[in-house]
Amino acid sequence: MLRTLFVTGSLAYGGAENHAITLMNRLVDRGHECHAAYIKADHALLDRVRLRSDSAVRCLEAERFLDRSALAELAALIANLQPTAIVAANPYSLLYAMLARRLVRARGAMVVTYHAAKVSGEAIGAI
Repeated sequence: MLRTLFVTGSLAYGGAENHAITLMNRLVDRGHECHAAYIKADHALLDRVRLRSDSAVRCLEAERFLDRSALAELAALIANLQPTAIVAANPYSLLYAMLARRLVRARGAMVVTYHAAKVSGEAIGAI
């Protein structure tokens, strides 16, 4: 069984957020333990998250780009959960996840998914 922590910038409408929610819901359907943390307080897609308990989803309520209290909360969550893997959606979430992971010296795998319309300066459709 996997114990994953998904970290997103928010739960706003967007490809990265939709992808993370779909993936965590499917993992839960298959018997894995999933948790979610989102950095900014945009809850538009919260009702689509189907984790085992409401406490499995946490908003870090960051008020600025790099919010130390939000980072500390994420670090405490990682220390408490000891996830098998942390899945960050896009660079902003990766920044928080890597810093928090380092603060508590967690050993779980670090995974990142990138959602963008450009790769190396070229539009995806042109590749």
